[in-house]
Amino acid sequence: MNAEEICKKAGELVGGDRAKTHGDKFENHLNIARLWSAYLGCAITPEQVALMMGLLKIARTKTGTYNPDDFIDLVGYASIAGDIAARGQSVTYVQWVPHEKAMTHDERMARVADDCHHAYHAELQEITRTGGREK
Repeated sequence: MNAEEICKKAGELVGGDRAKTHGDKFENHLNIARLWSAYLGCAITPEQVALMMGLLKIARTKTGTYNPDDFIDLVGYASIAGDIAARGQSVTYVQWVPHEKAMTHDERMARVADDCHHAYHAELQEITRTGGREK
């Protein structure tokens, strides 16, 4: 398939078959964003969902054989991300996380860094305590 054929097929799927199967693009990606946000404990937007699905399609091109569907779907997801952004619907989704304050991506990364910092110091303390010998 050439570039024009890939774009045409992606447009047909996004506006036709996939729309009939999966419903409204924004609502579908909002539902995915809510689930991913709750699972990850950080805010994910519908636009980010579409971009990450595109990354999944890119990852698939690195293994196996040529599959035109990977490229068609990549264009489709990119167009959905652009559509959501153009509509101004790329605002950060505030998610619900049970028993824990919802975190933005930056807050989550800071928490991971802090956890790593504490683990590193705990390991250093153990090395100091044991003189570097096995436990």
